Amino acid sequence: MRLPAGPSAARPPARSGWRPLAALGALALLAWAPPLAAEPGLLYAPDPARWAPKDFSIVQDDQGRYHAFYILTNLTSGLDYHWNERRFGHSRSPDLVNWAFVDSGFAVRPDGWDRDHLWAPSLLRDAGGRYWMFYTGVGDVLVQVSPPRFEPRLQSIGAAFSSDLSNWTRLDDPVYDCSMPGWSLCNAQLVNGGDFRDPFVMPDPAQPAERWLMYFVAHYADGYAPAGAKPDPWHNAYVLGAAAASTADPTGWSDAGAIPSTYRSSYSYYGSKLGSDRIESPHLFDHAGLWYLVFTPDPTKRLIVMTASDPLGPFTFLGNLDSLLARDTEAWFASDVFRQRYADGTSDDYFACVSDEGSARRIEIRQIQWGADGRFTLVDPIRVFRLEWTTTTVEEGGTATLRFYLANYDTVTRLAHLQVEELDGRGGRWPVDAARVGLPAAVPVVKRTWAGGWPAMTYAFAALVDPDDPDGDPTSTSFVVKFRGVESGVLTVRVRGVSGDLDRHTGDPLAARGDGGPRPGTTLEVVRGPSALPGLRVTLVSAEPARLELFDTSGRRVRVLLDGALPAGVTSAVWDGSDLRGAAAPPGLYLARLVTPSGTRVARVALLR
Repeated sequence: MRLPAGPSAARPPARSGWRPLAALGALALLAWAPPLAAEPGLLYAPDPARWAPKDFSIVQDDQGRYHAFYILTNLTSGLDYHWNERRFGHSRSPDLVNWAFVDSGFAVRPDGWDRDHLWAPSLLRDAGGRYWMFYTGVGDVLVQVSPPRFEPRLQSIGAAFSSDLSNWTRLDDPVYDCSMPGWSLCNAQLVNGGDFRDPFVMPDPAQPAERWLMYFVAHYADGYAPAGAKPDPWHNAYVLGAAAASTADPTGWSDAGAIPSTYRSSYSYYGSKLGSDRIESPHLFDHAGLWYLVFTPDPTKRLIVMTASDPLGPFTFLGNLDSLLARDTEAWFASDVFRQRYADGTSDDYFACVSDEGSARRIEIRQIQWGADGRFTLVDPIRVFRLEWTTTTVEEGGTATLRFYLANYDTVTRLAHLQVEELDGRGGRWPVDAARVGLPAAVPVVKRTWAGGWPAMTYAFAALVDPDDPDGDPTSTSFVVKFRGVESGVLTVRVRGVSGDLDRHTGDPLAARGDGGPRPGTTLEVVRGPSALPGLRVTLVSAEPARLELFDTSGRRVRVLLDGALPAGVTSAVWDGSDLRGAAAPPGLYLARLVTPSGTRVARVALLR
């Protein structure tokens, strides 16, 4: 949790005499200045001349918005360290580019164990959709009376939970502290003796639904360091520790041991240079069967990357980040990686870090591009500032063209993962699988250098009608496409040749598109008896709820023939030719739609008089 060296990050000098009231630090946060203009992949704290982000965590909500929670460091000259880092910032973004500050309301508690500082938030969700935040709470210890000097020696790990990322319920007591692992130094009378901080929590890959793993940094108690380790009389060297808890009780953590391969891990790179034995802000992520551990070593050094085949190690030194990226990263620290998963099973990895490059400290966010050798490079996130269809209506099977307008550019080809929402005609929107309406889940975006304006790229798609259209209209569907908060116009796709051959719907269109489709054996057939009235025969593989409706060619619902649980096997229904009001429907072509939990079937029905 130390500040890196450099003029923009220098800690204000301590003032002599006693400090002002604690409320002053909180009141100063009420006078926020407008944030800086948005830049691709950059997150600033409000009023960057006074406030700076530090250790952070990013999570995505159900609406696709990104939320960053971070330490707020006060850069105001004359503010003693004892009154700094007392609140978490919270910023929200639809696209990882445009960030808006929203006050987290998460601050120190004057009478609590987390009374003086808040450090290193780590966020994730449980199976029920509730968000959990694990963080370091700190109590300072007076180590010198005149002039008074405090040190942050009482460090513990606490937890809070929220359903909306705005209102947090904080647990009264720490969930883990230095007294719980038997190997951890725990003596606040010593310099560094109570260091126990920087939690990083993730699902246990062996039991992701049942267990979480927590990583943290601490010191070995005397006698617990690995055999042959260099003596550490001043307890300067850190080691990564691990703990585990059931997802059913994220407050009950048990020791999973120290990870000896991380002890003095940076020392193997920096040789005999003193002060290089520190581990700060650790985090793990996996790729292609390998686990990557990234942490901040001594504040004057560069980020360290280690790898292991098991998330609990042993870890092997891979390199410092600037050598892996072939660029200077000395101004980077307190990093994190988060992953965005998509419905098609693919995902994007994003690397973020605090950076002192430029005029003000910020969090920088870049997409990871993986190489075949397991190494990676970083590129700016794709930024699309407009999406539009070149037409508003298209026949099924026809061509619809979607145009992307890009606000940043380079020469890297990446996939833009699309979100599709179907309109129900009553103001509602329903997320649907892109493949159901003929769209790929992701399209390649090549950002070429553009000297004279915004680059535009177009993609043509074969339009399909969604058989499960929520507006109850089997003749058309309307939808919008979204990408990171940017929304296209409405495109309406109409059934081609309503009065022509529609018997294709009695096939298995959903299964052909690879998205599950109706269960094999489920059928909807039109049958005729001796009268002119049409009958319909439904065949189900197993008992399940079903709804059988009739629509005219304009999409108006005419009649509901069946609505409820149906048994396995054959169920027959006869349409007497009347509509919902009991009046006689005019002769002509109608569409029958069968909807069940296992899929949808549509058939053409002719009413004769």
